[in-house]
Amino acid sequence: MRWYFTFVKQIVLIQFLLLFSLLSIMPMTSIAEVPQPVYKAGDYFTYKVKYSYTIQNQTCTIDFTFRVDIAKIEMPIVYFNQTFKDVKTTGTCPWMPFGNETYSSSASIDKKPSEAEFPFLVDPSYSGEYRNSTQDPYTGAKAELSLKYSKGVLLSGSVNYDYGVQGKISFTVELTDSSVAEFKPSLPIPLYLWIIIGVVVIGAVVGVVFYLSRRQKGIPQPTPPQPPAPPPPPPTPST
Repeated sequence: MRWYFTFVKQIVLIQFLLLFSLLSIMPMTSIAEVPQPVYKAGDYFTYKVKYSYTIQNQTCTIDFTFRVDIAKIEMPIVYFNQTFKDVKTTGTCPWMPFGNETYSSSASIDKKPSEAEFPFLVDPSYSGEYRNSTQDPYTGAKAELSLKYSKGVLLSGSVNYDYGVQGKISFTVELTDSSVAEFKPSLPIPLYLWIIIGVVVIGAVVGVVFYLSRRQKGIPQPTPPQPPAPPPPPPTPST
């Protein structure tokens, strides 16, 4: 049975890469001059990926980490390694989770997203969001694609295939880490820091209130003026 799981696993990995590129509907063109990418050999990009499908009332979701390591750049060809790891499955999935898998590949980056050989790395001059929708002529599936780029590097994306009553397939991708400084996501303040900040602020407020109250007690209060004494009663007449 090992060959079966290996075979299915390869299909999943191929689907992961092809579901993006199958939506290309524009003719192939060449770009005269391609600027140098912001990344270099040794850099990496790490993505969080969610692949899910629903077929015949059975739902499967696969979450995994996808990492792209730049091995060599010979413009316009970029050589890189692709690593799949941290795989988690939920639902009814007919295959076993696969462990760390690394594949070497290459792609020409002198192309826009609609023509990309490898949709994670495209023309370095491209920034913005690319959208597309089409229908598979063989299966009739309706597909929608949305990819966001900055300087030719994929930041996030989603692909949704709707097979009607047969089911649905979807991919979501989000950049979570990179060795390139400008692509490092801003780190949120951890919960424990918020707790420390809250304790410090509350302590400061309490300290100020206590200080003001003590200071108020230390200041001598002025004596309120006493009302004038009533006049003496008139003398009693003698009899």
